[in-house]
Amino acid sequence: MPTLIFHRYKVLLKRLVGDVSAGAICLLLSTIALLNITVMWVVWVGLLLGRVETFQLADMPWTFLCLSSVLGLMFNFLINFGISYTYVA
Repeated sequence: MPTLIFHRYKVLLKRLVGDVSAGAICLLLSTIALLNITVMWVVWVGLLLGRVETFQLADMPWTFLCLSSVLGLMFNFLINFGISYTYVA
């Protein structure tokens, strides 16, 4: 299912944006990430204050979360490095 959603996203992005450079795609994705950070914290605080969602620092699996974050970051860096290193201009 995630693969289907990813390819749907790629096709939709290609239709809406067209053929653009890698720098423009990086700028677009960075803008989406910043928009996500600036908007979604309001939803999280609303859920927390409305007692819909509970959050206790002691209950979080910090080791798993930190390891998952580091591995995800390394994966993205290595994929981007591999693409930029093997890309033929």
